[in-house]
Amino acid sequence: MKVNDLNPYRLGRRPGQQGPRPLSGDQGRVEKLVTGKASNTKNSNTNNTVASTNEIRLRKEILTIGTWNVRTLWEAGKLDLLRHELKRFRYDIIGASENRWTGKGETATGDFIWSGEENIHANGVGFLL
Repeated sequence: MKVNDLNPYRLGRRPGQQGPRPLSGDQGRVEKLVTGKASNTKNSNTNNTVASTNEIRLRKEILTIGTWNVRTLWEAGKLDLLRHELKRFRYDIIGASENRWTGKGETATGDFIWSGEENIHANGVGFLL
């Protein structure tokens, strides 16, 4: 047998698989976190089988967030194009970089919030909601 063939781990276990195992009292909690359903476990205090019907509730709405380097929104009509793309790709929020607007604020409709340089049309970020 070669020295390189020796396995330092018992039973072929990998380092990621080693470590403490869940206690029997925590077994139901661990299974619920993994599967979303509670399992039947014995309660150590009363020795009765406890069944729980709790299930994870899934949201039907998904929030979609994206980022976009718009290069500039300083030209007329660029913000309207960005609004169109928001609807087209079904984003809920877009983080826009390099919008090149001065100061900070929000549009009259409140759907675009930005922050940029104070005096020059350079840099700047914003959120389209």
